[in-house]
Amino acid sequence: MIKTALGTKAVGSTIMLKVNGKNREFLIVHQGKPSDIYDDSCNGTWLLMKDIYEIRQWHTDNLNNLENSAIHSYLNSTFLELFDEETRSQIKEVKIPYRKGGGKDGANQQGADGLETKIFLLSGCEVNFKYSYVGAGEGTALDYFSKCATSAADGKRIAYYNGDVMSWWLRSPNINNTTVVWSSQTDGSCYGKYPNYTGGVRPALILPSSFRIFDMPYLSSVVKGVTVIADYDEILEIPYDGMFHTVTVRNHTGTVTGTTSAWLAALDDECYEVYTYNTENDEVTLRWRINPITVKKPTIEPKEYDYDGSASYSSSYYKMPTITGYDPNIMTGE
Repeated sequence: MIKTALGTKAVGSTIMLKVNGKNREFLIVHQGKPSDIYDDSCNGTWLLMKDIYEIRQWHTDNLNNLENSAIHSYLNSTFLELFDEETRSQIKEVKIPYRKGGGKDGANQQGADGLETKIFLLSGCEVNFKYSYVGAGEGTALDYFSKCATSAADGKRIAYYNGDVMSWWLRSPNINNTTVVWSSQTDGSCYGKYPNYTGGVRPALILPSSFRIFDMPYLSSVVKGVTVIADYDEILEIPYDGMFHTVTVRNHTGTVTGTTSAWLAALDDECYEVYTYNTENDEVTLRWRINPITVKKPTIEPKEYDYDGSASYSSSYYKMPTITGYDPNIMTGE
């Protein structure tokens, strides 16, 4: 299995990116340049963080001027640096439509005159809001939101913070004043807030359509703990979060023999698969199919490992390793 270009992924599907060392789920909300009012730099795969990342002010002052706002500055400095180096280097610098100068006294800027940015908030237009005081020139409905209700609640615009529904900021000011910014309310309807209030932040970004990711399923929930997978001379401790990790490899005596990139996947509640990644040929190999995640390894005091990393002594005599449920034809990946 090899990496797949982002541009081949369907709108509405999700991928994982690391933010501040943790895996975060991002929605693909559009493929390509949304319309002619966008600069060509906006041609790529549009990503929106699925959940709210944090709670912040839009602006420290009560002004709806985006280009001078605290949120624009923060997203393109502190937050941008939270991505791993490979992803950060590929995030496109784009020019997005916006309301220059704020709401009442501002003017829409499009194409090459758009706001230069790498990380940004979506606009009211991009999530398909159509209200009297939502500026009509701040973008086009992205494909993911194109069928959402234009002036009412819609579930596709609902987002969560730590499991609770919460409103989240848009980049659009109320064009009838200088002190209100639009947000998506807890029911997915349009709602105005003062910019010096706090609200949810769902960062958006554009990656090249050629950016490649592993095209395989991942776990939508994280199981705390460490899973230990063992063959006679390969004992791996793999975090169970649906992503590849560089993990230490030990042999049956506990001696470190190297490192490998490994990934643990759940086929269902009872069957799991372990993949390893070869950086030299950029290929993923299915190594083990295990049911359940229980092994006995040949040590002086063999242990039985459960999925949460806990161990219990099973016997005091020497046994060859046992991995139940694997397919011998794929054991070595050859």
